[in-house]
Amino acid sequence: MRIRGALLLCLPVLCAVSFFVLPALASAEEIASFTSILSLTKDSSITVTEEIVYDFGEEERHGIFRDISREHPEMASSWYKERYLDIEVISAWMDDAEVPYETDISNGNVHIQIGDADKTVTGKHTYALSYLVRGGLTYTPETEVYWNATGDEWKVPIKAARVVLTAPKGTLGALHSCYVGEDGSTESCTIQGLGETVTFESRALSPGEGLTIAHEVEPGTVETVALERIAWFWFFAVAVIMLVIALCVVVYRTHTKHKIDRPVVAQYEPYAGVEPMYAGLLIDNRLDPKDITAAVIFLAEQGYLKITKIDKKFLFFDMSDYRVELLRRPGPNVGAFLPQALALLFGAEAGSGASVTLSEIRKSFSRRVRNHSILEALRSALREDMRAKGFLEETLQGFPSARVSWISWTVIVVGAGLVFVGIGYAAIFVIIAIAVVTLGIAHWMRRTRKGYEAQNHLKGFKEFLSVTGKDRFTFHNAPSKRPEQFLEFLPYAIAFGVEKEWATVFADVTIPNPAWYDGGAHGAFSAVAFSSDMSAFSSSLGSASGVSASSGGGSSGGGAGGGGGGSW
Repeated sequence: MRIRGALLLCLPVLCAVSFFVLPALASAEEIASFTSILSLTKDSSITVTEEIVYDFGEEERHGIFRDISREHPEMASSWYKERYLDIEVISAWMDDAEVPYETDISNGNVHIQIGDADKTVTGKHTYALSYLVRGGLTYTPETEVYWNATGDEWKVPIKAARVVLTAPKGTLGALHSCYVGEDGSTESCTIQGLGETVTFESRALSPGEGLTIAHEVEPGTVETVALERIAWFWFFAVAVIMLVIALCVVVYRTHTKHKIDRPVVAQYEPYAGVEPMYAGLLIDNRLDPKDITAAVIFLAEQGYLKITKIDKKFLFFDMSDYRVELLRRPGPNVGAFLPQALALLFGAEAGSGASVTLSEIRKSFSRRVRNHSILEALRSALREDMRAKGFLEETLQGFPSARVSWISWTVIVVGAGLVFVGIGYAAIFVIIAIAVVTLGIAHWMRRTRKGYEAQNHLKGFKEFLSVTGKDRFTFHNAPSKRPEQFLEFLPYAIAFGVEKEWATVFADVTIPNPAWYDGGAHGAFSAVAFSSDMSAFSSSLGSASGVSASSGGGSSGGGAGGGGGGSW
């Protein structure tokens, strides 16, 4: 009675299991048969035709996919190389009719997707896939066809698997083997035939099992074709080494070579041989509007320019503009930077008497476009002058013009790598790109010992110019305030961005109006008002020019080929 009661209790459970499980089992996908025909030719290439009878059951799918490994298991001729297969898909068929397919190479595999994305299929269908394999033979210790025919990555069972190997007469030797099961298995299969055609047949294969065949090839009957390339690991290793070297170079150049390990001490004069426009670059490593303004003021102080402030009114708002007049052009011994700074304002061909307002430059699109290219030349000229004065190291001979940025060369390197090596190496080329940019940063500003001495000195000079009020008296041996000192050091204060602090020191000092500047309606000269004008001039020049503040004994799974597949 107890047993009968237990059975009665289990009956609903058994019915439920049958209701859900049996239909699932009935509709499970499987491969009814997998036949691979290998045709070896004298040039050692192999034409592979796979006939796969795939049963989708009641599942609706678009088709099947096949993954074939491009990695060859045999050792390459050199330690840094790897063997690989060249696989070319010829055709794909379903039920004796051509069917669409897509091919993709990724992660060392050729992924072939067979079927129409706009249609679905169910039940049993016969697929035929044909592809050409180059470099597929093994040559150690003897020449043989060692081929993982089905692959062991199928997620569905294969009810019957067969391989037919054909070759020209006299090509195939007497030795052959086959291996069935999971990766590493040495279980054998049935082999029939000898000579020009040999057939290998295995038992039913479970998911994760495959069929691999091996057959001797007579020496000298086919060409020796072993395709080799540098292993991706070594690409990766070289990329990482490049990055490490680049980082070491940057650290060495910025923290070791020529570095001055001493505190900044207040200085009361600029460093000898450093004009105002170079001082800003030595401090912050970039060209910005303040540096160009400092150059313009320096040129005006030297008698090359005159600056006039133009006061305007718009409704209730006061507006200012600036007219710059070219009095004379500098001679040939002033360096490369100052002529380019004049070209930014007047153009390269302007002569004495030429004038321009900053508003005219702002309103002229063609001028701003022209100035954008001049700025690149201005940066190059600035570095050229700094190298000539001994503040920067000489650049590598034959390096590209500064007009082609390091970013541009990085894009070229990465793009060429992806085209010629493959998108699978994208991460490697990203690392190389980072290394190239890092080396570019190290190359961009390489100070000499003199350059670091000048930077340290100018930091102390900037401290002197920027301190206002009673704190200035804490400086030892600080010079007394002189009217001419204000204008002499003003371009440096502009380059450092501390012109307002410097002007505050002279707020109560009477200063003669400089001959090169007309302040319009200001009347008496005021250091504070003049400094404010120069700040506005710097902002206007920046917006006008477009410059910004920042710049086998074998086994199953052995041999070439392999992979697997499934439905999609």
